[in-house]
Amino acid sequence: MTQETIIPVEKRLTQLEGHYTDQVMAFRQRLAHIGPEQVLIVLLDVGKNIHWATASTAVGVELVRPHRLPTSQQGLSDFMGQVDHLVREQQPQLVLLGHEPSGVYHETWARALMERYAPHLNGQAKPAFEYKFFNPYQVKLARQQTHLRHRKTDPRDLAAMLDLALRGLGYPAFLATDTELLIRQEVNFIRAQTRLLLRLEQQLRQQLDRLWPGAVVNLKQFQRAHPGMPLPTPLIQTDPFQRERLRVLLAHCPNPYQLKAMSDDQILALYRQHVGRAGPVLLNTLHTWADNAVLPPPDVAAPLAEQLHRLFQQYIHTETLIEEGRGHLIPLVPKTSARHIVPIPGLGEYDAACYMAGVGSIQRFRRAAEVWSFVGYDPIQDGSGDRPDRVGHISKHGDPPFRDSLFQMGFRTALHYAPLTLTFLEAFDRGLSEIEATIHAAHRINRICFHLMLYDEPFENRSTPQLEAEMARRWKLFKAAKKHRKSRRKRGRRRP
Repeated sequence: MTQETIIPVEKRLTQLEGHYTDQVMAFRQRLAHIGPEQVLIVLLDVGKNIHWATASTAVGVELVRPHRLPTSQQGLSDFMGQVDHLVREQQPQLVLLGHEPSGVYHETWARALMERYAPHLNGQAKPAFEYKFFNPYQVKLARQQTHLRHRKTDPRDLAAMLDLALRGLGYPAFLATDTELLIRQEVNFIRAQTRLLLRLEQQLRQQLDRLWPGAVVNLKQFQRAHPGMPLPTPLIQTDPFQRERLRVLLAHCPNPYQLKAMSDDQILALYRQHVGRAGPVLLNTLHTWADNAVLPPPDVAAPLAEQLHRLFQQYIHTETLIEEGRGHLIPLVPKTSARHIVPIPGLGEYDAACYMAGVGSIQRFRRAAEVWSFVGYDPIQDGSGDRPDRVGHISKHGDPPFRDSLFQMGFRTALHYAPLTLTFLEAFDRGLSEIEATIHAAHRINRICFHLMLYDEPFENRSTPQLEAEMARRWKLFKAAKKHRKSRRKRGRRRP
């Protein structure tokens, strides 16, 4: 590999890792300037019912041995009293206060500590306080560096956090505002209901194939897979549970024997009542399927139909909950800086809410590359020896739903926003796959969203008629190239 190709890779890795190096070196210089003996470190290991606490100086002198504190008001008062006593006794110039953000258990104490020491945190009182959260994965790695195997206790976690604090690691503590918290809760609720919806759809498909065999068949896919075979006669070909033709049957006629017993007028009346239209084409489709389907015996079909009906009712209810959740989000987004994301072509209120829920507080990140790394899209570097430039796949060390949301945002903006479309097409023309090109678009939309939220600036559409024309021209070439790649893969699979 030539030097010309190595340099860009090294520059990219330097950019990705620079924020870590800068943070550590800056803290070490600051620590040397202040004097380690003038830095007080107070740490918590947060639990559900019991917290652990300890305190020491930056030179390693243990001032308070690790001890338990109840999570009650008395425990909080005792902890604050200890901190106040240490500040009066030691007279430090800097106090580092930190712990892991442990689920939801840290939130009540964190809010109380932020309120109690707000003047010190804001630079309005001395000594200066810095309140940090430590990434639990980072704490685990620091603990394993000491013991080289799995040795976890609460005091050992405190020792690992002390090691991180002495290196200046961790990120500024943050707690969501009321609006941010509501947005995050609604997004998490929608994601949970969406996962449930997918599981219900799998169960419905299985039950449907058992009770209504051949009702759902993709004819194009069937024809490609079985050329020369007679085509089946399904009720629906794709997206069965979004089609009114099938939804009416599952809701009002889940047993196929009920359908066979109904007259044409009864079928038409049922569909006209719930859909609004029905005619001879519908009747012909239903009768053709019923004549060709091999149904289970009536005594078996009855309990299966009852279960299918209950599953579909739960499916409809889950759909309703998702729509209600999206409705709750719409009035919340305009109250935040995420409102600037909504006007980006291809995006909307839900995308803005997902981005805001993913980053939490935008102020805890200094640059968009940190968000990219936080999501898990940063590449793994494992270069060594004669291959110092070796870069692997993305780390995926982050929030999978947030990572998926960013990917979807990159895909939709690549379809609707010319500057992002050209980013996508340039990556594809360099030989990257469609997925990799979409990740390139997601990388750019992440930088845009980060800037808009960090500086609370409105979105400026930088598309021009020239870019739109270029997008249209190159999109046709992209579709042709995509088709050519697909045909080449098929020819490659046919080779012996």
